[in-house]
Amino acid sequence: MKRLIGLFLSIFICISAISFGAEVTTVTIWTPHDFDVRYKDKGVHETLWKPFEDEHPNIKIQWTRVPDWEQKFRIAAAAGQLPDIFAVDGINVPAYASRGLLEPLDRWVPKEIQKDYWRPALEEMTWNGKLYAVGLETNAHLLFYNTALFKNAGISKPPTSWAELVSIGQKLTQDFNGDGKIDQFGLSIPLGRDEYTMWILSAFIFANKGDIISPDGTKVVCNEPKAVEAVQFLSDLVNKYKIAPKAGQIQAGPEGAFIGQKVAMEYGGTFNLDPWQKYLKAVPWRVIFTPGATKGTRVSGVGGWNFAMWSGSKNKEAAGEVVKYLTSPYMVKTLASSYGIGLRMSVSKEMKQDSTYPWSVGIAQMKVGKPRPRHPEYPTITDAMQQAFDNAILGGMPPKQALDEAARRIDEVLKKK
Repeated sequence: MKRLIGLFLSIFICISAISFGAEVTTVTIWTPHDFDVRYKDKGVHETLWKPFEDEHPNIKIQWTRVPDWEQKFRIAAAAGQLPDIFAVDGINVPAYASRGLLEPLDRWVPKEIQKDYWRPALEEMTWNGKLYAVGLETNAHLLFYNTALFKNAGISKPPTSWAELVSIGQKLTQDFNGDGKIDQFGLSIPLGRDEYTMWILSAFIFANKGDIISPDGTKVVCNEPKAVEAVQFLSDLVNKYKIAPKAGQIQAGPEGAFIGQKVAMEYGGTFNLDPWQKYLKAVPWRVIFTPGATKGTRVSGVGGWNFAMWSGSKNKEAAGEVVKYLTSPYMVKTLASSYGIGLRMSVSKEMKQDSTYPWSVGIAQMKVGKPRPRHPEYPTITDAMQQAFDNAILGGMPPKQALDEAARRIDEVLKKK
C-alpha cells in the first residue's frame, strides 16, 4: 500500500511540475522595420520567431512594428514603458547606453560571436568596451552607375579616384538641346540637412584621411586641413565642376534622378541592391566601390540598425535567450535575405548571395568601413556637421568657415563630459 501511495505521489509531483512549472514569459520586441512586408509570404511569426519558440516553449515573442518611430520611442522611454527588446540605430547606441536605457549583453553573447561581426558593425554595437546591441541590418556605401549612359559617352570604366570622378562626371554632364540648361548630370550626391546626407558625405572626410572628432572622443578635428579639403571637394562637385545638381536643377519625377536616368552616377548603399535587382529593370545599372581620394585608396561609410535590451526589462533572462537567438546563423541569414549583408563574417561566407556580384562589392566595402562618430552627444555632432555641409555646398560659405562653426558647437558638448 505504501508503495502504491508513493507511486501516486510521484505521479502527482510530476504532473504538478508540468502544470505549474511551465510558466510562459512573453518577450516584447519593437522595431520600425517592415517585417510584415518583407516576410508576408510565410508570415513574420512563422519566419522569424517560431523557430525560437519551438526550442523555448516557455518563452513567447510578441513583435510590433512601430510607425512614427522617433516620437513614439521617446515617449515610451520617458514614461519607462519600453519593450524588452527594441531596435536602435547604431549611431544612437552611445547616447542610449549613457542614459542608462540599454542593458549590457556580454553575458549572453560570447566574445567569439562578437568578434565574428564585421568590424565597423561591431563598433556600432559597442560603447565603452561593452556590448549593448546585436545586429539587425547594416549597410555600406556603393557607387551606382548607368552603363548605357557611360557607353553613350564613350566611357568604358567607372571612376576609382576623386580626380576620375570629376573627369568622368564632366563628360557625362550634358546640355543636349543647347538651351543652356543641363539635361543630364554626371553624379548625384545627397544634399540638405538629414542623416542620410550625413552618412554619405561624412565618408568623404574619412576617405581623405580626415575625421570629425578624435578616436577618443575628446577633441574636435572636423575643421582640420584634411576635413576642409574634403568638404571643399564636395562643394566643387556642385559649384565649380557643376557635375552634381542642386535641388530643382533637374526634373526627374518621384522616382529620383538616377532611376529617371537624369544622372549617370549616384552614391547609395547596399540597401538598394535587393529592390533594384527585383524591380528596376528599365535602368541598366551596375555598382563599384566608392572612389577614394587618391587612386588605390577607399573608405566606405557603414551604418545600420541593431536590437538592444531595455535596462528596465522585467524579463531579462528570457530576453537574453532571445538575444542569443538574434545572433544565430539562422537569424543572420534570414534577415540578410531581405536586408542585404550577412552581419557575421562566418555566416556571410556561407551565403551564396554575399559571394556573388553585386553583393560581393558591398562585402568588400564592409572591410574598409568606418562608422560615423561614436559619442553620446552624436545628435549635436551630426546637426552641426549637417549645417556645415549645407552652408559650404549650398550656402556659399567657405568650407573652413563652415567647419569652424561646426567645430565650435561640437567642442561645447565635448567639454561637458
